[in-house]
Amino acid sequence: MYRVGLKKYRAYLVAGDAAILLSVFFLAMEFWWEVGPEGLSEYVHSGFVVLVAYVLFLFLFGLYNVRTNYRTQRASTLADISSAVLVASIALSALYYMLPDVKLPRGVFVIQTVLAIPLLFLWRTKFWRLRDESLVPRNVLIVGAGEAGETALNILERFHSEYNVIGFIDDAPDKQARTIHGYKVLGGSRQAGQAT
Repeated sequence: MYRVGLKKYRAYLVAGDAAILLSVFFLAMEFWWEVGPEGLSEYVHSGFVVLVAYVLFLFLFGLYNVRTNYRTQRASTLADISSAVLVASIALSALYYMLPDVKLPRGVFVIQTVLAIPLLFLWRTKFWRLRDESLVPRNVLIVGAGEAGETALNILERFHSEYNVIGFIDDAPDKQARTIHGYKVLGGSRQAGQAT
């Protein structure tokens, strides 16, 4: 995946997290302090502090690596999200005492933690699917039909990359016309241009 693509998908992931975390924060504020929609504007500063803290800890726990397949690594993803959210909540509880001007009641953190963990987990599993489906596959030929070529094929298939393998090329006559894991050795380097 190109570096630009990585930044784009990471921005989508952060934006989704921000929407979830701010929504959950204001819902918790409304429930805990019974603040109506008209009074929530007073807590925008607090919401921003909470958002920065949670995003920071999600980053520290490696949850903005867009190459991670969150759908197949559900257990570790849920554990990392739970840890990040709990540590962030503890840090914010401490901040509540250090910055009395920032309204961050502990009861809000309890509600936010209960809601944020499953929603962030669900978002990551859906995000991977959206990311995977939005990628336009690029056709590639793997150079070399030996052990290195098979290793390259395994990596591309295992991580569901955006590359679509159409076959192998190899100049060794004994490897041509073979089939490796369902992919043909299409010829040597001279035929590579014709295959693509």
